[in-house]
Amino acid sequence: NIKDDVMSTDLTDREHTRTEHLREAHFSKLTTKLAALKQISLLKEHVDLSTFNDETVQKCVESIKKKVEQISKRITPTLVKAQPTPKQYEELRVYYDNLKCLDKLLYSKYPEIGTQTMINEIDQAISEKSFKFKEVVQNENSQMESVSENLIGMKVLAINVPAFTKQINENIDDALKVFKRKRE
Repeated sequence: NIKDDVMSTDLTDREHTRTEHLREAHFSKLTTKLAALKQISLLKEHVDLSTFNDETVQKCVESIKKKVEQISKRITPTLVKAQPTPKQYEELRVYYDNLKCLDKLLYSKYPEIGTQTMINEIDQAISEKSFKFKEVVQNENSQMESVSENLIGMKVLAINVPAFTKQINENIDDALKVFKRKRE
């Protein structure tokens, strides 16, 4: 049953979301099933579909939306934590990649699912965390130990959340340039 398949799809199943290719395949199947439900809904006035009603697609969309909200609840503590554990970083990376893939495949048809909002929250949280590290490094009153701790914090963030590596590495470079100028 397509409806049951959609509603039981696990958005965080590591077996199906380990790589970009697997994520694309997993979420493409989900998108195809949702599209099929929507088409069935449109066709129902022309075909007798005794087991299908107008709420079927909406129930499936709501089910996915709740799962996205559950992801949000699981990763929010990691986003506000000063130094997440490697396991928390791994979970953040996996969920972020899953959300990006879902967003790519579903957002244009089902913006109410909320992937875009969650992605924006993660983007903002990571950017703010990187910026705070950068500020400490650039502060002329910062002690060398604090500077090194914050540079390490930035690099750990870049390594553990690869989607932000380029942005964070640029912040590291900028911070070091300012730090060097202030120490000359």
